[in-house]
Amino acid sequence: MKTCVVEGCEGPAIKRGCCGKHYQAFRIAGTLPPLVGPRTKGKGKGIVFLREQLAYEGDECVEWPFGRYPKGYGQVKVGGKTTNASRVMCELAHGPAPFDGAVAAHSCDNPPCITKGHLSWKSSKGNSEDMVAHGRSLRGSASRNAIFTEEQVLAIVADPRKMVEIAPEYGTTVTHIGMIKTGRSWGWLTGISGPSQRRNRGARNGRATLNEQQVLAIVEDRRSNEDVASSYGVTPAAIRDIKAGRNWSWLTGIKRKAA
Repeated sequence: MKTCVVEGCEGPAIKRGCCGKHYQAFRIAGTLPPLVGPRTKGKGKGIVFLREQLAYEGDECVEWPFGRYPKGYGQVKVGGKTTNASRVMCELAHGPAPFDGAVAAHSCDNPPCITKGHLSWKSSKGNSEDMVAHGRSLRGSASRNAIFTEEQVLAIVADPRKMVEIAPEYGTTVTHIGMIKTGRSWGWLTGISGPSQRRNRGARNGRATLNEQQVLAIVEDRRSNEDVASSYGVTPAAIRDIKAGRNWSWLTGIKRKAA
């Protein structure tokens, strides 16, 4: 039976190599005592180099001297598997990733760097925001898939003509013009907020015939579906769907019965 990777703990490993007590502590505090798991026990030159750099307290970038991925990040073999050297260094210096999907982000914006002070755990969103702040995010005309420049997009937004008249001038479709004008694309530049990705439900839905208060009242109404339907000007089928959880279940909490 495997035991907890936290030094000095003999509890059984339950998740991420930790016992239940240390895993919960890790979840709450985001840190753990030094690990003695596979990532710190490697004997290859890569892991040895990373351990040596733990003593470095300077602020200069220490670049990975061995194999690298195409985007410049270091490659290190740990436990027979090749992985990202920056991520391993982040684990050695700051403990394991504090949440699922955490990435080892560089404050220096230098992919080969493995300086511990330049690395920290962040969400993918936080890492992407850093890339934008550092000017490394390929969006707008910097993207090889872009069909407009920033100047063209701003001109399109300001153009009062119909979209069918604007599109031919830029050699594009009405759909692309519409996406720009509604903020579905280039919203970061134009400042136009795109439509909510969460569909309108309940009374906000343009097709709704009832509101939330009416639905809750219908659920409590003990009369026949026909009588209830007559009171609200809807069909008996609509009342049945509500009471059976086929509609409005997100509000009523009624679970639809399996067929």
